[in-house]
Amino acid sequence: MRVTLTFITLAALSLTGGSIPPARAGDAIPPTGNSPEFAEHTRVLADTTVVTGHRRSGPGALKTRSSFASRIDVAAERGSGEALADLLERTVGLSVQRYGGPGALATVSIRGGDPGEIEVYLDHVPLRSASRGLVDLSALQLASLETCEVYRSAPPADLGGEFAGAAVRLVSRKGGPSRLTWRTDGGSFGTWQHEATLSGSYLASRYLLAASRFQTEGNFRFHDDNGTDYNPDDDQWRRWSNGDVRRESIMGRLTQTVGRLGTADLSTQLWQSDQGLAGSDHQPTERSRLRGSGALHRLELRPARRTLPVRTTLFGFLNQEDLHYRDPDRELSVPGASATSADQELDRWGYGLKMRRPLRIPSRPAVGLHSLELLVERRHERLRNLPPPGRTEEDRRERTSLVVSAGDRFEILQGRLHFDLFYRWNQVADNYSGANPYQPFTAQPRQTSRAHGARLGLRASAGKGHVFRTNYADQARFPTFSELFGYAGTIRSNPELEPETGWRADLGWEWVWPVQPVGLRIRTEQTVYTSRREQMIVLIRISDRETKPMNLDSASLSGAEFSWACEHLPLLESWKPLAWFTDQVGRVFGGRPPAVDEPARASSFAGHLVWQTTRDEGAAQLYNGNELTYHPPWQLQLRLDWPQDTWRLGYVVNFRDEAYWSRTNLASYRTAAAWLHELQLRWTVRSGTTLLLRIENLFDTSSEDVRGYPLPGRTWFGGLELDVLRAIDLKKESAS
Repeated sequence: MRVTLTFITLAALSLTGGSIPPARAGDAIPPTGNSPEFAEHTRVLADTTVVTGHRRSGPGALKTRSSFASRIDVAAERGSGEALADLLERTVGLSVQRYGGPGALATVSIRGGDPGEIEVYLDHVPLRSASRGLVDLSALQLASLETCEVYRSAPPADLGGEFAGAAVRLVSRKGGPSRLTWRTDGGSFGTWQHEATLSGSYLASRYLLAASRFQTEGNFRFHDDNGTDYNPDDDQWRRWSNGDVRRESIMGRLTQTVGRLGTADLSTQLWQSDQGLAGSDHQPTERSRLRGSGALHRLELRPARRTLPVRTTLFGFLNQEDLHYRDPDRELSVPGASATSADQELDRWGYGLKMRRPLRIPSRPAVGLHSLELLVERRHERLRNLPPPGRTEEDRRERTSLVVSAGDRFEILQGRLHFDLFYRWNQVADNYSGANPYQPFTAQPRQTSRAHGARLGLRASAGKGHVFRTNYADQARFPTFSELFGYAGTIRSNPELEPETGWRADLGWEWVWPVQPVGLRIRTEQTVYTSRREQMIVLIRISDRETKPMNLDSASLSGAEFSWACEHLPLLESWKPLAWFTDQVGRVFGGRPPAVDEPARASSFAGHLVWQTTRDEGAAQLYNGNELTYHPPWQLQLRLDWPQDTWRLGYVVNFRDEAYWSRTNLASYRTAAAWLHELQLRWTVRSGTTLLLRIENLFDTSSEDVRGYPLPGRTWFGGLELDVLRAIDLKKESAS
């Protein structure tokens, strides 16, 4: 196993442990801010922490942007046994596609965009790559994440990566006051997850250590039709086999302020995983496995303002991964010279420069406040398919990309109008050398592709809680390595592929209305959006075993979003039956209710409704006018959050309409509509100690997100959160 271990970083972090005083008020604290066989089972690094640069943090930063964006507080919103996909699914305009039970592949779609078009960032590191055409949300652990930001419009211009039309940005936790936390979750199908985090500060340094371990047997019951949709006589209920998953990760981060020079931020993430694979016909296998390991290192340097007049960030990252695929019984029937095994090595590294220059002209106040921004990023990626036994040629694929983004974010009329005016240019150069099952070793010429376009946005505040937003953005998706260079006899190479191109536009209105004197607060948002894609890459079957990617099709999509939230509901806040139960427990065991240091949380009833229509406008008359696959016309979510002193009760209802899973749009080729219910309970027993309970799919509904991959029925999880240092302090106070 070839993994670079940064022991120096972890050793430096460990030296700062012990009893550490909190940072002084005067200390300088930096701001925060396909292969077909492997694509569905790729493992992306989790818990990696990098600094987000000079930006406003928290919900206030999103409110001033023109983008339609949502922010999720991971620690406050996360229920027992919840993964990243569960948290993101609460966002309007976003849907998650799952390929099984806990720990199985999960991808995200935003406003009808395919998972391969959605960029996912870990702070400022793009996780999607040419080797991994999509990001597996289930592989991203939550131990060190602070918030999740979902950009339904174009992502901010200061993020790198490709021309994504929408994005998810995961914001890592930062070091700070001394804190040691432990969390354990367990539940159905032998699922367990353990997490530990340690943070602190010492003089001008801050550190964070996080470790997590996830495991599940994944042996849920499912209805097996034996591959015969129209013959119910051979159907049976049985348990999913070879669905177990094991993942471990450890992360360390050190932030060091060097006098008046600036701040350096270094993080290191190590991980490994082992899991079973589903069969090619969506049936469980017995012995097919995928094992992986990897490392991600990140460095950011931010000179102090007194050193450079322009706010500057220098950054770089190094990502290394190893994947080992084994199919000893040829259950997946992967063609090629060696169908029972495959080994891949992936190396990605990048570096760049971000600059921001705030500018105000005192003599011309009407000109407003400007923020000129520049991003230059260069990345390199190399994928090696190691030669199987009996062959000496190595399949190597490489991509070098260059991103340049420049523009101005400014406001006028005392901040009532905010403008985003940016232009972006992206170039990728691909190289390939290797062999396929039908030809000897070959070396293909360098392939270069380019994409460029604008990102425009406007936010207008009309007063009395009314805000209007509108956005336009060009977007593009470059072909993956499998589409360009083929894969093991299943995909024929097509190095002449052009990038997918397109654009997105939206218009919306938001209104916040405080209802006095009852204290009720109502927030509503209505948005209409449309997008178009050209030169869509479609796999065309050319033989019984091979497909060839081609630029054939175009598509259009339009929709509307309606979301609302009512906070401080008078009836719920005055009726607290669970709080009465807490008082009774306190009298029996302690003579007083448990101490709580969590901030008060308002009761709320929220939800969203999404309608969208899609149209295939490709050249093939058989499909022209049909709906795109896996895009349900209607989605609905209702959420009730009912806090009662030390209790929090949550109830979620999700509805997803039926959707076609075939381009032919035959009536029998649709996933069924489903209503799913979820119950959550959170009880703070004492300050620093919290018990959690979550029941998913409360009414045991049979459903599936992706054709042939069943989802579990009723599932339960229980958890314990413990703030160790806070619990020790309370024990000392009680003893004294």
